[in-house]
Amino acid sequence: MAKMKVSEVKSGKLPTVVIDKAIVVYADVLGFAKKTEVSDIENTLLDFLGALTITAHEFPQIRFNVFSDNAFLATSEDNAKDLVSAIRYAFHRWSSNGILVRAGISLGTYREFFSVAIQAMSKNFTGNLFSGTAIVKSVKLEKAKEGAFLFTNNETAKFFEDKFSEHIFQIKKNKFLGWTTINSELFLFTANSLFRLIRIIELDDRTLDDVKYKLLGNLTYAKNQHEDEQYFIVALLTILNYSDIDQKIKEKTCEIFGVDDEFFKNWKKLTDLFFKTWKDEMRIMKAISDTDSSIPNFKH
Repeated sequence: MAKMKVSEVKSGKLPTVVIDKAIVVYADVLGFAKKTEVSDIENTLLDFLGALTITAHEFPQIRFNVFSDNAFLATSEDNAKDLVSAIRYAFHRWSSNGILVRAGISLGTYREFFSVAIQAMSKNFTGNLFSGTAIVKSVKLEKAKEGAFLFTNNETAKFFEDKFSEHIFQIKKNKFLGWTTINSELFLFTANSLFRLIRIIELDDRTLDDVKYKLLGNLTYAKNQHEDEQYFIVALLTILNYSDIDQKIKEKTCEIFGVDDEFFKNWKKLTDLFFKTWKDEMRIMKAISDTDSSIPNFKH
């Protein structure tokens, strides 16, 4: 193909996807902008992308646009249930890799197209052109500060309640859809959040209060989402009983959740069983938390 100057390329749009009644998810990795360690950044990006790549294969009716630690998932309202299934499918894989993701989901319009200018560009140029009200709304929703959740607005919440009987959660004025009801996935979400919270408590740094607030929000959600609240208590005690956690820090964490020595005594048999079942996963989650470079004093 002959080389062309951008100025010589006539303006031209090549529409590929136009969805007047669309639904869009915008997701990004919580705390990514504060990461400082190159290996941590690269591993996070690879795991974030990997989960979405697998999800895209499973849900071909969903449009995926991924860049850095951000992703847009889009489809028509008719496929709304599949879109939520897709983001929850990715959530499971993110949780398994110790990644906390915050997202927004909204109804609106979506348009994706190519341009002849892009077709004429050199190999060192990559670009996607997409727009729509659902994109703008989902990005704004994702900015909520209450935790790593799938935030939504009143219109979209009502849509999911009426059409799919979806339970809508709310923290303050912010509504969100639940990630999962599966105990094993909630345990990973709990471990990811609690191990990071323990690091925050250990640092005793007021500048990290915003992060602490988000992590406590995650744990409150996990507690309420479990069908059996005892499961969350046992999971909490098992993680707190992890041998690598300093005793003073453990005590401070216990105060936050209203847990005392009697809890550990009364639930010892169950926590021992939990530990045997989840010890490998806890070791991995603890290691991921310790190397999370968005929190000061991380381990290299």
